[in-house]
Amino acid sequence: GPAPLPAGAQLVSVLSLTPVTPAEAVLQARVRLEEVSPLELRDLGLALLPPGGVPVAGRTDSGYLFQDPARGLTLQLRVTPAAGGSRRLFAELTCQDMSLLPPLEQHWHRVFASRGWEAEYAAWVAGTLAGPPSYNELQVLFGYIFQALDVQKTWQTVDGRLVSWAGHSPRIKYSLRDVRGEPVNIQAAARYQPGDDRTRIYLGSPLIYRDY
Repeated sequence: GPAPLPAGAQLVSVLSLTPVTPAEAVLQARVRLEEVSPLELRDLGLALLPPGGVPVAGRTDSGYLFQDPARGLTLQLRVTPAAGGSRRLFAELTCQDMSLLPPLEQHWHRVFASRGWEAEYAAWVAGTLAGPPSYNELQVLFGYIFQALDVQKTWQTVDGRLVSWAGHSPRIKYSLRDVRGEPVNIQAAARYQPGDDRTRIYLGSPLIYRDY
C-alpha cells in the first residue's frame, strides 16, 4: 500500500471527499522542556507561524497568544509545570483554511527538530452538516472515511447526541495504544447542535483532543 503520511495530509484529503462543509483545522504539539524563557517562547511562536503574515503577539498567564486575522490563524503557546521539575510546552494552531494544515504540519516538524526538541503531535479537522443526520447516515459517512483510510477494525460509541468511531489506519504515520493495548490513530465524532440545527463533524489523529 501507499507509504503512511503525517495525519494532516490524510485528514484534509479524506474530508474533502465528503459532503461535510469545512470549518477549521487544528494542529497541536506537546514538548517536555527543562526551561524556556519568555523571549525563547516568543521566538518559537513566530517560527511556528507560516512566513509572510503580520501576527499580533500578546502575553498570557502561561505563555503567548499570536493572532493573524488576515490569514485566519491563531496560535496559542502554554508552558505548565511537569513532573520532576521540568516544563511542558503545549502549542495549538487553529486555521480557518484547512489546506494550510499539511504544509504547517511539515513546517512544525522542521522547527521543533531544529531546536532539538522531540514533540508529540496531534491534528484534527472540523466541519458541519445541515440538520441532524440519522445514525444510519452517520454510519455511511464514517464508514466511507474509515474505508478510505484502510481502517480494518473500528470501535464505536453512541452517547446521546454524540457518535464516535476510532480505529487504526496504516495510511497515517503515527499512532498510540488505547486502554486495551490496541493501536489507534484516527477518531471521528459527530454531535448535533440544536441551537443552529447543524451537526459538527470532527476527524482527528491520533485522537480528538478537545471537548466536543
